[in-house]
Amino acid sequence: MAGADDGGIMTTPERDRDIDFGRGLACLLMAAGHIGFHLGIPVHRPPSWPWIVISVETSVALFFMASGMNVLHFVRRNEGKRGWGPTRTFATTAVALAIFGLAYNVNRQSLGFMDLFQGIAAATFLTYIPFRRNWPTWSILTIALLLFGVSFGHTIVNTPSATTGHIVISAEEFTKSMRPGYPHGDLMARYLTLLADLRALPWWERVLFIHFSVLPWTAYALIGGVIVRLSRTRYEAVLWMIFAGSLALSFLFPQIVERHMVD
Repeated sequence: MAGADDGGIMTTPERDRDIDFGRGLACLLMAAGHIGFHLGIPVHRPPSWPWIVISVETSVALFFMASGMNVLHFVRRNEGKRGWGPTRTFATTAVALAIFGLAYNVNRQSLGFMDLFQGIAAATFLTYIPFRRNWPTWSILTIALLLFGVSFGHTIVNTPSATTGHIVISAEEFTKSMRPGYPHGDLMARYLTLLADLRALPWWERVLFIHFSVLPWTAYALIGGVIVRLSRTRYEAVLWMIFAGSLALSFLFPQIVERHMVD
């Protein structure tokens, strides 16, 4: 039964199973990518299986987009509540997620960087604001594209290296790491060395551009919300065409784009 609590939050048993499916699929693909790496399967660079590259490496983007879709559903469930209740609840959840994510940072020895949980917390809250304020769809999409452009420009201007803001393992070294007998301890040592180098970057650059940073991943979440807003409208056919075209082009990327492992 739908209802509302004292904080003004409308509750409903309804769920969007498509979004649940998308997030679940993204989690399975992320798990497959990590498991495959540790099993010695070069999941990030199989030259004859580009569909594996595409599915594994787009899983995190899919997860962030699905998170943005959930944001829009939350906003719609509470659109009749004009008080601070929904915003307070959403902000509290985002802060709690970022704090709980510190355990993940400790495990990865990545304190001082935006990792997965902080990235989700920041991206979803920043996505919540324009949808809660009911900004026009064109303006939200423009913001998403600008965030992509700025983050992409930062990547191009700063040639990938440990001293310019990227943790990079060359494709050749990554391939060597898949071979039996490879000293993975050396790879871990390099990872820790690169983390130390990256900590020399200004804090704002780490927050905005490095790893699960604010700019690019918020763009994915915003686009997820826009997709839900445009679905079941006259623009839905356009969404499908963009998806089909992007999917077709993505099969060419592993063949024509010089690749570096950035993680």
